[in-house]
Amino acid sequence: MSVTPPSQFDQIGFGVSAFVEMLKNVCEIAAIGVGAIWTYFNFFKGRTYKSRLECEVDGSLEASSGRLLLKVVVTAKNVGLSRVLVSQEGTILQLHPAVIYYTSPSWPCQIRWTDQPAVFDVFTEHPWIESSEPIQDQVLVELPDNGTLAYRLTLKVCDRKTTWTATNIVQRSNQTRIEGGNRGQGPGPKTD
Repeated sequence: MSVTPPSQFDQIGFGVSAFVEMLKNVCEIAAIGVGAIWTYFNFFKGRTYKSRLECEVDGSLEASSGRLLLKVVVTAKNVGLSRVLVSQEGTILQLHPAVIYYTSPSWPCQIRWTDQPAVFDVFTEHPWIESSEPIQDQVLVELPDNGTLAYRLTLKVCDRKTTWTATNIVQRSNQTRIEGGNRGQGPGPKTD
């Protein structure tokens, strides 16, 4: 019994199958490498798990029973994938009244805000914010009727390393003026 040598066709088939096997192994190694690189950039460089918040502050002025009230609604939504720990130290709402000018400007000028804002604590009942969770808080402030025409609201939300800020401006309209009080033209006449 003699062993027949492989034909030329069998040798080519064996070579093609070895080449296909080697190509398959190279593709598997390349796929693992691409997956590792994608994971690295998605997790570390893409900052997927970095703390991220979207903050909003909105306010409205209302006259009620002869008093001027400012209702402020603050919202923070965690848009990241990790929990954000809210640091109560530094998480505040600031209320900056506009500086009152008693003369009309000769040319349009930018409003200046006071350097000493009123400060209110917010989100005191929320030690953390889960992923995709929105939280909301409301503050009601009684304002003096001193003729201030606008207020700048600034929300600051802090965790251990980052501070997020949102700002909005609320201006007084004719409907929020208090009858018998200052109307924003400066000090009124004294009545005894």
